[in-house]
Amino acid sequence: MKPISIIFIVFIFYFCSPYLSNISGQIRFTYKLNISSENHDTDITANINCAILQDDIVKKETSLTSKLPQVISLDYDVFPNEKSSYYDRYNTLYNYEIEIPGHYYYKGVLGNSYYDNSVVINETTREKKIVLAKYIYKLNISDIDGIPIKNAKIDYQLNRNSKIVKQNTVLTNENGSFSDYIYDDIDKEPSRLYPDYSFEYKINSVGYYGKSDLINFSKSMNNIFTIDINLIKPIDYLNNNFLLSKKGLSLKKNILKFIDIILLQSLLSESNLELHSINLITFKEKYYMSFIFNNTNSYNSLKLNKYDIGKLLFDEVIRKILNPLNDYLGSSKEFYGYDLTVFGHTKNFVDEYATDKKIVFRFMLPNDIVKRYKNKDISGQQVLDASVILMDDERIELKLQ
Repeated sequence: MKPISIIFIVFIFYFCSPYLSNISGQIRFTYKLNISSENHDTDITANINCAILQDDIVKKETSLTSKLPQVISLDYDVFPNEKSSYYDRYNTLYNYEIEIPGHYYYKGVLGNSYYDNSVVINETTREKKIVLAKYIYKLNISDIDGIPIKNAKIDYQLNRNSKIVKQNTVLTNENGSFSDYIYDDIDKEPSRLYPDYSFEYKINSVGYYGKSDLINFSKSMNNIFTIDINLIKPIDYLNNNFLLSKKGLSLKKNILKFIDIILLQSLLSESNLELHSINLITFKEKYYMSFIFNNTNSYNSLKLNKYDIGKLLFDEVIRKILNPLNDYLGSSKEFYGYDLTVFGHTKNFVDEYATDKKIVFRFMLPNDIVKRYKNKDISGQQVLDASVILMDDERIELKLQ
């Protein structure tokens, strides 16, 4: 072997070997966790756990409960792990967990390594700064007339990074409101636009239909999120004049049963029954029990014409409510048939600036026809053939096939 090759091998062995090089000495790693609040609040109490790990083994740890602001410093004299590669011998991890019960939770990690072979003992420091901002969320619960609902029960859950931070049940105050708050760390990264929080709630109040939702928070200029929620009573679907009429009073009980069925069993998942839409109207000198539905779908005008949409709405809305209508109102002598209005929507899906165009379909079905359909004596097409169908107030015919 040539002398120059031998010299090179010796050089590499000397400077890379943990037993011969200066890097075999200890290094002090210091980690600092600096926690404060945006508004310098001094009444925030946090539970803090910190630990330094090397090769997944806890080398040093501390836990405390303290008011903010707080700086936790943790250091450890790290000796090299001779089994690891040259660049990984001094690797450590710093795990930290912060919880403000009911208002904040975060679990993070910092890494550190050192492979400067020019110094035997050295101190390296890593610091994590967390500045907390307070976000207030407020729910205002009222009826459709804007009157606050007192003592509405709210079951809610606050999540952060898929962890449940808080679960609670509260009642609204005299103003129909309740509020709580959370903390989120102010992120210096401009790419992070939203906090990692979500808010799930379920609201119930005697005499009203319940309501539930999940809300992902977005940052607000004033850090306050206000959510206005209207709860609906069954009679809110009845036209006020009809409700006060003699026939309205006679039919009210069975109509409300019908409403409960279609709403509580979610028979129309993509259509909404319009408020104050249930009424008794006359058409060609006969009484019809009228209901108005708004379909939430928007159909592609490039693929479906108005007649196609009408057939789809008959299948998706009208068919689903004929049996419940017959069950609860079929024996009534107060009206001749049903006037079922459905708002459909269409637009050009290729045109990004296109807006929905509403199409109004009215299906006027005789009561005895609905009863025969319920008893499976006739088909859906026969129901249409025996009915009056209007599209944007123009009479049409629909063929299902």
